Amino acid sequence: MSAAREKKITSCGREAGARGALGWIPGDAPADVAAARGFYLLRQWGAAEAAVAGAPELPGAGVILALARARMGEEARAEEAFAMAVAARPDDPYLRGAHAAFLLRARRGEEALAAAAAGLAILDQRPATNDRGRTGESALRVALLSASGGARWARGQALVGSGEDGRAVTEFEHAARAFLAAGRSMQDARDALPGRLAAAYVGQAVAMVAAGQYEAAPRLFVRRCAEGMAATPALSRFARDLYELCDLAARLPATERAAAGEAMRPVLAGARLTATLWDGGHPLVLGWHGWERTPGCAYALHLPWADERP
Repeated sequence: MSAAREKKITSCGREAGARGALGWIPGDAPADVAAARGFYLLRQWGAAEAAVAGAPELPGAGVILALARARMGEEARAEEAFAMAVAARPDDPYLRGAHAAFLLRARRGEEALAAAAAGLAILDQRPATNDRGRTGESALRVALLSASGGARWARGQALVGSGEDGRAVTEFEHAARAFLAAGRSMQDARDALPGRLAAAYVGQAVAMVAAGQYEAAPRLFVRRCAEGMAATPALSRFARDLYELCDLAARLPATERAAAGEAMRPVLAGARLTATLWDGGHPLVLGWHGWERTPGCAYALHLPWADERP
């Protein structure tokens, strides 16, 4: 690469400041890091990786290295870079946010939850910042809360699959709380809230019915609607069928009630959570796909709930 082009790329990385992807990397970052960020902004993932591959210890180099590799589909090498970066800079909440999204995208929910919790703890300990810094930290907090909510949802799904329905109910509630907290922080998260709450509602309702909580499950729909859930026609049909199922199950002999809830499990079993990478340039996008028709609810949930297509 010519010296003039390298200088232009480096300038691109420096002048972007706190705007766009990787905007938390300071403008006075080392030249290799500034150049790598410039390449990253141009979606030149290979060039971004090459610019800092020889100096991953530089501030900001590790996260660029990890994200560039993830963008190229090199998941194992991306995780290696993330691990090295977190070990070198454990108190960097932006790095934790990027790592949490990466882990959630890889369907490693427990690790994603731990990374998000670490990032939120670091952020809560920070002193107040100016308006520009506050905007950046708000976007970070939304990403961390979104990752936490997604990881909680995934944990709830796994718990229903293993028959730990009572614990699953709690996890889906935590997921909804995280999504609501994110929605209070930024408009992007508020726009995504109706669909996110819908996914949390379906998961929690299935867990409640599987746990035999036939009186509480129907009331959940009203509570989630009051919080901002989108009461779409398909979701309203789900709630009506759920109400009828719970009403019938409550009148069954105690020995037969548990079996009534089993019909709902396939609704959740076929669902798949997707997540995007997060680099600060765009919000963390979550999506839910693959909801199934079940004998207990005579309709199909054709609801690809997502903030947008990842």
